[in-house]
Amino acid sequence: MILVIYLIISLRDTIAILPQHIDPAPTSDPSSSLDSIMPPRRVLNSNNVLTLVMALVLSGILLSILIDGEAIAANRSSPVHNVLRHNPLNKYMVKFGWFWTIVPLVLWYLVHSSRGASSSWWVRRGLSLVVATVLWKLNVLAFDYIHDELHSALDISGHCFLLIFSSLIYADETPELDLLSNPTAALSSFSARAVVATVIGFVRLVWLLMLFITAVFFHDPVSKLLGSGLAYVSWLVWRNAKAAIERHH
Repeated sequence: MILVIYLIISLRDTIAILPQHIDPAPTSDPSSSLDSIMPPRRVLNSNNVLTLVMALVLSGILLSILIDGEAIAANRSSPVHNVLRHNPLNKYMVKFGWFWTIVPLVLWYLVHSSRGASSSWWVRRGLSLVVATVLWKLNVLAFDYIHDELHSALDISGHCFLLIFSSLIYADETPELDLLSNPTAALSSFSARAVVATVIGFVRLVWLLMLFITAVFFHDPVSKLLGSGLAYVSWLVWRNAKAAIERHH
């Protein structure tokens, strides 16, 4: 039910990018205009997305306990095992999750740059993505070190970390994709913005689906909660760094 609600929101969100809601080309400070594009009311803001992803993790953990999800996924003789581990969404998207975070965001910036983005705007966006990438890589290296070098039984869920961290960054970096615009008028319009928005909407939906599957079938509850908590902390660090970048550039 949670995913169905989000699906409805995200699909409407994806097509709510109408030309009439694009601000005219700025004349004085293009970067200021671009940075301030925010709908009066946002449904998919980062706080709501944070609530959603944590609800998925907690409900997934509860369901996992009830049905013994880890045992189901570990049973190699079961067809469920192959479906869970080798499905295309996991194999080609989640395994390359940071690619599917950075590239759509860069494309989203590019479709906005046609509206007169200044060099300082690009510097801010670029530094923001660099900080996010560094945080992602540091966490990945830490997870690998704990598991492989220390031979610890603790296997922090990298999936929970990546999917939550990416979802929160998407929420903060694409505020234009929200519910306020008229969703029906966009159906007659085909543009680069619509294509990129569709990709982003699809990625965000896949992230939520795979997050729930991870919470139900993989890792113990502590590992999933640790991965989720580290995603939250990393997001807070990234937001503070982004705010500092905005102030100094």
